[in-house]
Amino acid sequence: MRSLHREWRRFAQALRYFTRLPCPSAGRYRAAHVPRTLPYFPWVGLIVGGLSAGAYLVASTLFASASLAALCALATHLIVTGAFHEDGLADTVDGFGGGYDTIRVLAIMKDSRVGTFGAVALWLALTLQWQALTLLGSAHGVFAVCSALVAAHAAARFIVLIPMTRLPYLRSADGSKAYPFAAAKLTRGEWAKAGLAIVLPLAALPLAVASGMIAGIGLGAGYWIWRTDKRLGGFTGDVLGAIESTAFTTGLLGILCAWNSI
Repeated sequence: MRSLHREWRRFAQALRYFTRLPCPSAGRYRAAHVPRTLPYFPWVGLIVGGLSAGAYLVASTLFASASLAALCALATHLIVTGAFHEDGLADTVDGFGGGYDTIRVLAIMKDSRVGTFGAVALWLALTLQWQALTLLGSAHGVFAVCSALVAAHAAARFIVLIPMTRLPYLRSADGSKAYPFAAAKLTRGEWAKAGLAIVLPLAALPLAVASGMIAGIGLGAGYWIWRTDKRLGGFTGDVLGAIESTAFTTGLLGILCAWNSI
């Protein structure tokens, strides 16, 4: 019973970390306990994806418009997460677009202001997500969109665990939100626990569609993992946000391409 309570607390802490949802059972924040919440990041994706899918279902019923329903789904995930990952995407693209060396890139990424590169990246990512969900809903119905939202949100957060546990963290203990994850590691059991969160929604998709999503997420996340490792030699919290946001976008595009081909 104590073990179950401990795991619930870890899930609640992950939910509090990645969303704006109230989590009274999470307890007091302690940076030393944060790394143990890693296996539950994809499970947070299930919650975010489920709420977005619920918003899509309600909006499609009320407005009979796949386009408007897709916007409502995206708005829900942005509100629930506080645009956490999108902020990282904008900062990362600004840094890579305007920085000429590692120090300058990191300095730009730390600046809270959004520049031209970041604004364009945000517009492109959100537009691609909106259009992918709109086309998916128009061609394949509500179930296709709802299952895609849940699966893509969970899988995009799962793949973020790879750079978090394989690459060094680049900032010092300066109050950065991602600092507690520096040098975080996962046991085999914790990887399995995290993986279970993406197995469940993937099982609801046709095999070809699930494969398309995995390929899309792999390409999107793989680009940023390769780019940051080559350019910076590690990761920051903004980089993780860029990986998640890009992976979610390319995952939806992979789902759309695969569903259109079957």
